Amino acid sequence: MVTKKEAWGYGFEITGLMLFLTGVFLLSTFSSWDQKMYERQFIIQEEVNLAVLSSLNDIASIQSTDDKEFREALAKNVADTANQAYSKAMAERERRMVSDRDKRKTGFWKIEIFLMTIGGLLILRGRWIGLQDRR
Repeated sequence: MVTKKEAWGYGFEITGLMLFLTGVFLLSTFSSWDQKMYERQFIIQEEVNLAVLSSLNDIASIQSTDDKEFREALAKNVADTANQAYSKAMAERERRMVSDRDKRKTGFWKIEIFLMTIGGLLILRGRWIGLQDRR
């Protein structure tokens, strides 16, 4: 038979578990764990990699010709491609930094951490009450 103290302990544990799971859900849904951020990062990385490979291909072909105008056009193309990829990568980096800074300013992450902390403490308190009753 469940005693009154044990019932209180179970109540604390269930409440704590619900608060903890709510905090984890909010953290995984609205925080920097957002999957879209990683997908966007992979797209930018792919564009940079393709620009570097294209530039390397053009650099390799520069040496195979004696036409000075063609060499200059290829060199300009290589420089433009590399600069565009660099600019896009730096712009994305800056956007992510601003986005992270804005998320920290909202204080919403404090609520998520608070819920998980209180939930964990309630789970521990409920377990402690349940163990005290069994002695």
